[in-house]
Amino acid sequence: MRNVPRASGPGSSQWRWEHLWAVHVSGGRDALLEVCNHLAAGCVPCGVREWLAGARLVALLKDDLGVNVRPVACGEVLRKLVAKVICKQRGRADLGVHVVQAALDQHPEWVCVKADAKNALNAVHREAVFEAIERDVPKLWAWTDLCYGVEASLGFRLGSADGSVMRFIKSREGAQQGDPLGRYT
Repeated sequence: MRNVPRASGPGSSQWRWEHLWAVHVSGGRDALLEVCNHLAAGCVPCGVREWLAGARLVALLKDDLGVNVRPVACGEVLRKLVAKVICKQRGRADLGVHVVQAALDQHPEWVCVKADAKNALNAVHREAVFEAIERDVPKLWAWTDLCYGVEASLGFRLGSADGSVMRFIKSREGAQQGDPLGRYT
């Protein structure tokens, strides 16, 4: 909890890292750990699952005209916390190597290239990720299914601040930006 990013954008619940830190330091560490363990095991009610997998979208301008925008997903802080713990326990390089190696084994004609690709997070097919996780890192199956096994709602406001309307789109492919496990999908 000490190395979490402060003042990052909140998800739909509006909870931030600072809120979890307050729970942690006020004696709620064990309760927070229990919640994280339940989430990592995929043990959540169906109604909570879509909310946890969803995010609040913020549109950042890509040009001076305001025509092109890049949507940035602000996911739930509990989801980010569980993913950070899993990454730390598994070792980031270890998990990444497993997922990449599994894809290369399945498709020997492929080549692995690391690049800063435009919109790369949305280009990943979740079915391939599920197959690789189930085969190579089965302990992550429940968590991966919890986060990416539903068509999560991504919410954004349309219109001016005083007359805005909340709209939603469904997330069906790729990983959420900001998900610590997203880089491995």
